[in-house]
Amino acid sequence: MSSSFTFALAQQYLPQLLNSSSGKVTGNIEVLNGAFKITGSSFSQVNDGRFLDASIHLRNADLAINYRLEPVLTNQEYRIFLAANTEHSGQLVIPPEHLEGIVEGIRPAEESLLQLVWTDFLEQVFDPTGKIEITIRAELWGRYSPIDCSQPPLFGSREKWPHLIGAGAGLAMIGAAVLFKQKSNQIYDNDYLPELNQDIAQPFYDDANSKHHAFVILTYTGITVLAADALWYLLHRSRFNQQLKLYRQFCSGNSLSLQPHFEIAPANQSSAGARLVYNF
Repeated sequence: MSSSFTFALAQQYLPQLLNSSSGKVTGNIEVLNGAFKITGSSFSQVNDGRFLDASIHLRNADLAINYRLEPVLTNQEYRIFLAANTEHSGQLVIPPEHLEGIVEGIRPAEESLLQLVWTDFLEQVFDPTGKIEITIRAELWGRYSPIDCSQPPLFGSREKWPHLIGAGAGLAMIGAAVLFKQKSNQIYDNDYLPELNQDIAQPFYDDANSKHHAFVILTYTGITVLAADALWYLLHRSRFNQQLKLYRQFCSGNSLSLQPHFEIAPANQSSAGARLVYNF
């Protein structure tokens, strides 16, 4: 009696940019009751429409950007990029060490609220009052594999069979050409040359010459077929090697399994243990 638990290497993927969506959040920074406040915050889509909404507000000296994104499919995620512009300070660079929140690997659930915080915003801007504009861009990334791991590349007898047929056809033509050449030589040497009467000898000459032409045509055709088949084989083999390299790189070619093992030995003796199996 035995059972097994298998741990297989997962298929690997490459990142792929699917699309990019942008939106703008605008507002006015004012001093109200001795404190900075943002009024009139509004959001507008720029392209693609992946954002559901976005808003900005001040939290003490920090600038908080709240936003919602459309949910993603399996193996998809967002990457977020920000840009800021104020009325008196112009284009601003957001220091990475002052940006709190997740900007990569974002997989929002339905209607989930996401947030980024620019810490110490008011302390970094000389004159924050006036219009502020935050551009938020979301890149949608997916994952793909350049090869179908469910179908490993093959180059066995089935794939080689067309090449063998092509090589056989080329060799058959060359073989037939040799027979025509031998027959042409026999007719020329045994029938045409000994005959002194030109009228009687002419048909032998024509027959030998016709077979010589067949020899030339079959020889060159056979060589062409062999050359084309060899080139086809090299291209086929090169494509297979490329696919095999990708398969080994991105697909789970190995597996490791742990098999608890129980067996009944002779003389009614039993034994138990574990067996480690590595397949490659």
